[in-house]
Amino acid sequence: MFFALTPLVLVSGCLALSGEYESRFADIDSISERIVCFNAVDLHIVDGGNPAGQPVVFIHGTPGSAEFFASYLLHPDLQDLRLMSLDRPGWGTSLARNQFDGTLAAQSAMLGEFLCGIKSANPSQQLLIVAHSYGATLTPLLVMDYPQCISAVLLLAGAAG
Repeated sequence: MFFALTPLVLVSGCLALSGEYESRFADIDSISERIVCFNAVDLHIVDGGNPAGQPVVFIHGTPGSAEFFASYLLHPDLQDLRLMSLDRPGWGTSLARNQFDGTLAAQSAMLGEFLCGIKSANPSQQLLIVAHSYGATLTPLLVMDYPQCISAVLLLAGAAG
């Protein structure tokens, strides 16, 4: 359902990746990038690995971007997994179209919708989140808000919220 709606959402107001944006992954065939709209934010997502594999979502800290986890997206031992690294709302190439609420609760709501879409598209697979720094501060709230969507987490060097 989530992926069936994605093209409609993209047509209805998401921004394309800016011409000023220089992707670290442009010349890598196994990596793709996309923008998904959530309320006031165009969420930048970098995909790698096996699209049919167990989903693993990487959430960066502050400051940071999806590129923080580039070595994992490209690591040969992880290519059986579906690997997704995202720019948290307001960071990297995830652009706020208007002023938006950057609190942990608001980020949880935006990312939770995205994560539940992944889980509903892959109900038999466990969704793993790997989060670093402020992403590791956000992730426990995501788990509390969306326990039906998140199967496991790995928190790395969490920061105080």
